[in-house]
Amino acid sequence: TRVVNSRTVVARFKAFNSEKADLAMINTYGPTMMRTKDNPEITEAYYQNLSNTYNQEKKGMVSTIILGDLNSKIGKQQSDDVTYMGPYGKGIRNENGDALRSLLQAHGLYLVNTHFKHRDRNVATWHKERIHNQIDYIVVPRRMVGMFRDAKSVTMLRYRTDHSLVMGEVNFT
Repeated sequence: TRVVNSRTVVARFKAFNSEKADLAMINTYGPTMMRTKDNPEITEAYYQNLSNTYNQEKKGMVSTIILGDLNSKIGKQQSDDVTYMGPYGKGIRNENGDALRSLLQAHGLYLVNTHFKHRDRNVATWHKERIHNQIDYIVVPRRMVGMFRDAKSVTMLRYRTDHSLVMGEVNFT
């Protein structure tokens, strides 16, 4: 495990029957739109750092996955979005979503929790009163999408939070 900065941490695992770590998971927390609206350089710096971390961590790994609260609304799929997201995004893309799209395109990544059809409550990941947004993601290399059987958000009623947990079911064999 390695702490990159106050927003990003990396954990490595043995997942593909090898003698050394071969799966890197980058857990990250993106800046909110309220924070970046007047300071877009915060978003630029965050995504540059995430891109650099991804490039560094994918070396020597079978796969590298990014997951977490990216605070980015990717929105519903548009006609030119099929290479990096599925048809089940939610809402309208915001500026942070544009930055996320650029990262996905630059690295051949895919938002796997937009790939599977679910009820709205299993798509939305952030909730405030009557507002329900999708801002938390599991991000994988495009070639890994077929390894996933499912990915969705679930609400854990045991703990009070405005986020739903995003879970993916994946077969590493």
